[in-house]
Amino acid sequence: VLAFTLPGVPLIYNGEEVGNPKRLSLFEKVDIDWSTGEEFRTLYTALTEMRRAHPALRRGSYIPLENSGGSKILTFARQSGNDAVLVAVNFSREQRPASVELTSEMGNAWRLVNGAVGFRQEGKTLSFDLPAFGHLILARKN
Repeated sequence: VLAFTLPGVPLIYNGEEVGNPKRLSLFEKVDIDWSTGEEFRTLYTALTEMRRAHPALRRGSYIPLENSGGSKILTFARQSGNDAVLVAVNFSREQRPASVELTSEMGNAWRLVNGAVGFRQEGKTLSFDLPAFGHLILARKN
């Protein structure tokens, strides 16, 4: 998720798109078992389409956001013109609630783009419960 939402160009290394558990060498040929890892391919496809649809993820500014979930949750926004994307990632093995305060230029209307979690918005506060190692990606409604 971070490779597709942080500044820079995402790199998918041989076998990642199917969840290959084998440690790879740069000079070793590894055949990819395409019969496994459907959930990984689905996620990578969704992230690729999301990145293509949102200029903020390709060339937008990076805006770190403080959250109430502590150091185990990373929250930031990417913004380019009228397009804005908000990202929250839980780096812990436990479900964690968190909230972020939006600035007035970020707007008040958001929609879920990716992640198996919902969110609540009350005024300028977005709240969510992230599952263990889960993520939430929202896009500003235009």
